[in-house]
Amino acid sequence: MRQTLFKGLLPLAVGAAMLGSSAAAQGTGNSYVGGQLGLVAPDGYRSGISNGAGSGSVEYDLGNGGSIGLVIGRQFGNSWRGEVELSYQKTDADSVRVITNAPSDTTAQTTGSISSTQLVFNAWYDV
Repeated sequence: MRQTLFKGLLPLAVGAAMLGSSAAAQGTGNSYVGGQLGLVAPDGYRSGISNGAGSGSVEYDLGNGGSIGLVIGRQFGNSWRGEVELSYQKTDADSVRVITNAPSDTTAQTTGSISSTQLVFNAWYDV
């Protein structure tokens, strides 16, 4: 399976999250809360299929979407921090194309969406 979601935006998102987390931790006290909003701009998605009759692939044409998240963290001393991050992303699925060894491929328009929810535990060492 080959995924090309978030091509080019992943380093930007990771950098922004790191800066936002670091800035939030600089406040007074040992605990902090932060939020994040983002643009989801996928490049597409492709997966392989195989059965007794043959093989092929499925390509999804995805539209732009959005993401939202909440971070709760605590400083533990000696430059260590821990965080719990909950985020949600959603993007539209505009079309699906099934590519097979048959004489013609099948393309279908769709009105669905793809969403995901992540729960992440982070450990940071501030330099």
